[in-house]
Amino acid sequence: MKVMSVIRIFASVAGLVVLGDSGVHAQTEINPDHFDSPNAEPFPQPKTTTGSEVEPLRYDAEFT
Repeated sequence: MKVMSVIRIFASVAGLVVLGDSGVHAQTEINPDHFDSPNAEPFPQPKTTTGSEVEPLRYDAEFT
């Protein structure tokens, strides 16, 4: 008799977990393409160097 009661309680809890509503809903953004910015100017472009100041990268080690 006690085993049947435990099985009923377990089945009830399992049914509530499977069929019950969690009450949680996904959030959506109201206006995702709108960005407020105090400064609407473009970013400054980096200065390019001419001549031999810039050397190519070199990797002499091995990896697997």
